Amino acid sequence: MPGLNTVYSELQNQGFRFLAVNILGEADESNIETMLEEHPEYNFPILLDHSPWIRDTYGVIAAPVNLLIDKTGVIRYREGVIEEDALRSWVEELISE
Repeated sequence: MPGLNTVYSELQNQGFRFLAVNILGEADESNIETMLEEHPEYNFPILLDHSPWIRDTYGVIAAPVNLLIDKTGVIRYREGVIEEDALRSWVEELISE
């Protein structure tokens, strides 16, 4: 999460959008609140998806998963755990297109 936050902070003004999506349901909401209280530096939005829409639309079968989706809505990268440098490189590539 720190690496995701760093890349988001650095590149959001260049057209990069990052959304964290919780697909685990209502029981996990208090865990998210606790995490945000413990890490106020995280400045990206977190969406709560109580329906199976995200899972079904993007084929998410396990969490965490990181999807980099280009400007046309095509999934270009799908990774479980992603290193900050790789993420930055991929995002910069997509921004430049």
